[in-house]
Amino acid sequence: MRPTNAAKLLFIATLVITANSFADILQSPEYKKPIEVFFGGMSGSYIPGSKMVGAQVIDALTIQDDVRPIVARSSATSAGSTLLTGCRQHSCFEKAAVVLDAEKNVLAAALISYKCQMLNGSPKHATCDKTPTLTIFTPPHSEEVNSKTLENWGLTKSPNIPIEYKAVAKSK
Repeated sequence: MRPTNAAKLLFIATLVITANSFADILQSPEYKKPIEVFFGGMSGSYIPGSKMVGAQVIDALTIQDDVRPIVARSSATSAGSTLLTGCRQHSCFEKAAVVLDAEKNVLAAALISYKCQMLNGSPKHATCDKTPTLTIFTPPHSEEVNSKTLENWGLTKSPNIPIEYKAVAKSK
């Protein structure tokens, strides 16, 4: 039995509502603020549109990929942690992942990006690398389980991706 046009339209509308709802959730203070706090005033050139890394991560989480608990075998701190992943609207090659603790504080984050440099401050005039890089952001002395979780996530998205680590100043 073939689906009717009405059934197809309902399916497409459900996908759009789900994607928009996820984007709305990420714009809510419950998720947006902890990401902004984690990155503080850190700037960088990963995704065109903003100099602030926190804003770039939020942008790269616009389309929901996955939300799942992290199973930590030996870490008391990582108990109850969640991995939130997504990709950038209209450019799902650019992706982000965030490890949140039970209180929704960011423990670590990652971006798969083409490390775009904006020329003259304009995202329309950006030069980007030809291949993506997985950048993992962790505070100093963070638990290895969080970086490994993000590393594994990145390698499932792109098996041979180069990986770099960036330290994020510990928020107060």
